[in-house]
Amino acid sequence: MKASNSRQFSSVAARTLKVVGIILILSALLDCIVLSLPGESSDLLNRGWQLAAATQIVDRGIIPLIGIALLMTGFWVDSSSGVSIERRNVWLDLRFWALLISSLLGLVYLSLVPVHLNNTRLELKDALAQVDQEAGTSRRST
Repeated sequence: MKASNSRQFSSVAARTLKVVGIILILSALLDCIVLSLPGESSDLLNRGWQLAAATQIVDRGIIPLIGIALLMTGFWVDSSSGVSIERRNVWLDLRFWALLISSLLGLVYLSLVPVHLNNTRLELKDALAQVDQEAGTSRRST
């Protein structure tokens, strides 16, 4: 009776970990999609919007990471509790999709790095030009 109760508990824990992981992954993907949509079509080329969007996406990057970790932990609890996991087609396996999503998010983060660095460089250049211009006008007025 005790072994059955332990298996039942680990089965519930594994299912809970998987569901929470899936919810975190899906909410992070939805959040990433919503953040990627500009308010207006002219905002897409606006450097300030690009900087803010990249910063927000990277700041929220921990959420899908935690979701994938919980999902994989759920599969680990299933396998360590002695519950036999039936082999399925790779396209139907949730682990495959989680690893595919993590690879895609990694690619998104890697592609954001050069864009963000360039936008930061251009913003710094504009800010320095503005400071030089203000310094020049204040010298002339004194």
